Amino acid sequence: MTADEIRAELGKEPLPEQEQPDPNKQDDQQPEEQPNQEAEKLGKSESPMSEDEAAALIEAYLLTRVDGLAEQIAALISGAAVDWQADDLTAELNRVAKIVTDGLDFGDWSSLSDVVEPIIRRAAEDGAVAALLHVMPDPAVGMVTNIRSRAVKWAHDRAAEMVGMKWVGGELIQNPAAEWQITDGTREMIRAQVVEAMKNGDSVQELAGRLKESHAFSNTRARTIARTETAMADGMGNLIGWEETGLVAGKQWLTAEDDKVSEICNTNGDMGVIGLHEHFAHGSLTIPGHPNCRCTVIPVLAEDMPKS
Repeated sequence: MTADEIRAELGKEPLPEQEQPDPNKQDDQQPEEQPNQEAEKLGKSESPMSEDEAAALIEAYLLTRVDGLAEQIAALISGAAVDWQADDLTAELNRVAKIVTDGLDFGDWSSLSDVVEPIIRRAAEDGAVAALLHVMPDPAVGMVTNIRSRAVKWAHDRAAEMVGMKWVGGELIQNPAAEWQITDGTREMIRAQVVEAMKNGDSVQELAGRLKESHAFSNTRARTIARTETAMADGMGNLIGWEETGLVAGKQWLTAEDDKVSEICNTNGDMGVIGLHEHFAHGSLTIPGHPNCRCTVIPVLAEDMPKS
């Protein structure tokens, strides 16, 4: 299902049509804009999607996947060799549940990328433009066009990556190296439901109902996905904007500086100023350090870089 199809089911209007750069088009093929056209594009994207709306779209999509997932799980359970006489039946059921969830095929979740892409595309574009203007209030003609194109391309690739896919020759294929896959998180989150289904001998319909009530398919999780992916898009957009200026050589991780800050985020913050293209301790170039991360990354101009 596309974002507009899900919006229709929710009784909402389609997303506003915007002329978007082709993510597969090379930068040197972009038409050069006149200064007055460039200035018109410096503001925020029109009609930005709220977190509530983004979460509703993602939750609605996830719920459309439940029945198919329940059928898969039931089939895998029926073929599993469960030792019901095991001394530790709980450990045995957990073992089988892991085999079952590891064996799930999330290939039909690839269409989630169509739902998420408009959400993160806007965040990435806005983040790129804001970062550019913060460092260079009067950008040269063509800069905004370039960073918007790069932000669109990043969002196109990230939307596929989050469902364990990648674009090759215009086709989505499996990507074993994909990071921050929501499908991996789903496997872990529903393992307890699989154990309960085996204990109770659930039918497919009962298992589907159990899944719908789980955190994996809740609005809370959908909101976490929306918030985390939007933060990532904003952070990557910032990097794109800073790179475009040619003036930013480094960056610094800033935490909320309270007792809720995670260990990894504190470690990122303790790194101080690092190179613009260096990775932070958690393995990425920018925020978030984890789901629901509250941190931010700021630019450091070349002239302000610490002396080595």
